Amino acid sequence: MKIDFDKVYLIKELGYGMYGTTYLVKYYNKLYALKIQHILEKDINKDYNNEIWRELALYNYINKLDKSNQPFFTKLYDYSICKCDHKQNRDGLSNSNPNYKKIIKLDKSPWCIKYLTEYKGEYTLSLFLQKKKINSKLVYSFALQIAKIMLTLYNGGYSHNDMHFGNIMVTKTSKKYFTLNNKKIPYCGYMLSSIDYGEVLHKKFGIKYNNYTKLFLEDRKRWLYYEYTGCVFILFNNEGLLRRDCHKQNKKLPWECKGKINRMDMLFLKIIINYRELFNEIKDKYLSLLPKEKDMVMKLLNKIVLLCKTNRLNKPIYSYVTNKKGENDFWWFYNKLLVEFRIKYPEKYVKYIKWCSLRPFAIPLDELKELLPISDIYKLIEKIIDLI
Repeated sequence: MKIDFDKVYLIKELGYGMYGTTYLVKYYNKLYALKIQHILEKDINKDYNNEIWRELALYNYINKLDKSNQPFFTKLYDYSICKCDHKQNRDGLSNSNPNYKKIIKLDKSPWCIKYLTEYKGEYTLSLFLQKKKINSKLVYSFALQIAKIMLTLYNGGYSHNDMHFGNIMVTKTSKKYFTLNNKKIPYCGYMLSSIDYGEVLHKKFGIKYNNYTKLFLEDRKRWLYYEYTGCVFILFNNEGLLRRDCHKQNKKLPWECKGKINRMDMLFLKIIINYRELFNEIKDKYLSLLPKEKDMVMKLLNKIVLLCKTNRLNKPIYSYVTNKKGENDFWWFYNKLLVEFRIKYPEKYVKYIKWCSLRPFAIPLDELKELLPISDIYKLIEKIIDLI
């Protein structure tokens, strides 16, 4: 489909990130989404060292998917590299941002890329979860649709690598079921689609991966497990309603509050220091699932504990963990520890993190406890299929 971008009519802005802005547009009486972002002149030629060509490679893969898989993604109709006067809005750019110089250079560039894609509506999963009442069956359907998306990418050698709830759209569907692991899974009235592929990974790109993302090359199955659990357990945690309650009270979210370390880090440290018995119990429970990585995670934990005990921990925990061996496994354990604490001490969890309400998990507690220790991606997905 060849698009005449001069005839694309802008209706309104849908949202923006650090690099690009997406608009609702009309082209020959049909609605689309148009994303515009600056590029450097040197990036006009195809080169996987630049994210736009990696993103276009994934769009090419998506556009060739069969009809049963393609709707879980956003189809690209055409793109254009041209000169433009686009002005990029963004929230909070400071010179402490590691990409500050790159972003300033991009803002000054006269070159842009425009992507015309499917319009998937205005409801991100993040917004949907704050506005709609959901039950555990719909939560499990969403969890399995996310699995469908990630496995479809995995089978093509890809990883989305940025599957947060702002990058997942929700639309109503009249379709009853989709297929996963040769089983019919109910949509429960809503379909998920992933968007924004700027962080996509594939070994064919031949780019340099950092210590965190190189796990994608070394052990793709484990990478998939961490990518999946990092997404769906936020869903199970009922974070949408927790966010909504803070917004209603005009209060900041826990990670928006100023301080040397954030509130999640503060709780993590409090558990280690003041709830030592619980910490040891959870440590033994989960690190036994990672026998090869246990020593690396313990090394990072011991370093943080020592800094805390000697009052020398004055930066966010990620500052001490990034680019260290065992980084991925550390964050997996970090999240498990916070969830286990919330299960045992829900009131204290809310108090320490300073959420604005006490909300139950989005799925039954006994089922959550069954899912938490499963450390194999395929067994976890099968278990969720059993529970829906």
